[in-house]
Amino acid sequence: MYKLTLTLDERKAIEFLGRAYATGSEFMYKLIPCIPEKEYFDDGFEWCAEVAWYMEGDITFKIPENHAWSIQELFAEENNLFPMFCDSFKSKLMRFSDSIV
Repeated sequence: MYKLTLTLDERKAIEFLGRAYATGSEFMYKLIPCIPEKEYFDDGFEWCAEVAWYMEGDITFKIPENHAWSIQELFAEENNLFPMFCDSFKSKLMRFSDSIV
């Protein structure tokens, strides 16, 4: 199991890329199922991972190994350049990618 913590601004940046880059919508749709339900949603509401994506604050995604490898493949499609992301976010994603063994 791998973990990746993203701020709301980082999640918005991923969504902003949309379908133009692999690190946009494809990345987002690989991360959404990895949002731990009980940690980020009140029990009084029906769970919806797509809604949780937009919640304020940080989300720590719990990413199974098979998802991690597919995310790393997305990164490789763009030669790990992470277009349009700020340097600190690029560094965070590179550290995550490098941790996948």
